[in-house]
Amino acid sequence: MRTQATISPLLPLADPHAFAHALDAVCTRVILDHYLLGDGSQGGWRTQKRTDFAQRLAHAGYAEWTTLEKFEQIRAVLVGVLGAQRVLISRAGFNDV
Repeated sequence: MRTQATISPLLPLADPHAFAHALDAVCTRVILDHYLLGDGSQGGWRTQKRTDFAQRLAHAGYAEWTTLEKFEQIRAVLVGVLGAQRVLISRAGFNDV
């Protein structure tokens, strides 16, 4: 049986490596998304203009989690554990069946 985990939006993880290993044990593939890539609008403007999501993360001490740089770091961790074929990104990942 194929199973999928969707990480959308990407939220702060205490231990990204442990999370990746937990996903490896229970799912066939992972779709990773970030509001800057995939809220359905160009550059994530829908999330940025209609919510205070980024400000709340920053206020809680997680400003780096609102960046694509952090997204790429987490993607690298997931790919390192699960392999590139099992880690899909944003809209393209949702459309890959």
